Amino acid sequence: MGSIMFLAMCSGFDVVSGPMVGSWIQSELTGEPGTVGAVVPGRYAAYARILHPVESMSGERSSWEAVAERTGGTVHPQVQWHALVGVRDPDDLAESLGRFGQPRRGELPVDLFLEVTEVIAAVSDPKWCYFAFWTGWAWATGLLPLTRRPVGETALKGARTEKSSNEGIHGDLALPLLTVGTNDFRVLRGTLGSAKCIEGPQSPKAIGPHAPNILWPDDRSWCLVTDIDFDSTLVGGSKTLIQALASWHRLTVLGVVPDESLSMAADRVNTLS
Repeated sequence: MGSIMFLAMCSGFDVVSGPMVGSWIQSELTGEPGTVGAVVPGRYAAYARILHPVESMSGERSSWEAVAERTGGTVHPQVQWHALVGVRDPDDLAESLGRFGQPRRGELPVDLFLEVTEVIAAVSDPKWCYFAFWTGWAWATGLLPLTRRPVGETALKGARTEKSSNEGIHGDLALPLLTVGTNDFRVLRGTLGSAKCIEGPQSPKAIGPHAPNILWPDDRSWCLVTDIDFDSTLVGGSKTLIQALASWHRLTVLGVVPDESLSMAADRVNTLS
């Protein structure tokens, strides 16, 4: 890719008012807690669950299917990682971590997120997209107003303004955050193509190589959500979009429906004896 084209796509993100562009999300989460419909708005014709890759302690990746071959388990739409690897307590995965690795919770690895956006771009061409980042990440303090940042030398060095000083992010960090459930998100506006900036040399310092937790276009024709507690990413959209994702073979993509539970107790296939 030529440098001129890269810079054109990476002209930056604008800080926008979270409630102004994203309040519709909360209002359309009508599912029971733990279900697909409690994470992704219920307006869509089809839904997909993208399983995050399994990452070993050395950084190598494998699929849930590869682990299932070793454990004798089954990968299905409601599969839960702890059940697949035979662990009763989903919060105590220390032993299985050494044997199998573990999928990342709360974030789709950024290189795979970028590939997902390319699949989406093949069937969707919005003018603007909204990138929502959970403000609870340790790295996300640069997305908060100065008054919300941890007190310390670094936080006190800036000028007396809450305008963003992060290269690649423009706007007022005092603009309100988007609240979905009990979580707050900083919302940035950019083009779908500008997603490539997140991993490249023009990546805003406040983001670094991190994928957003929520991504949607200005026409709301699809919505991608990575819940902070989930080891998978959910996408709602048209049947054409979901079929395109299902045809993407880099990760496991499973069809799901809004009332399907993804809670820790949802896996009734990989039962523990």
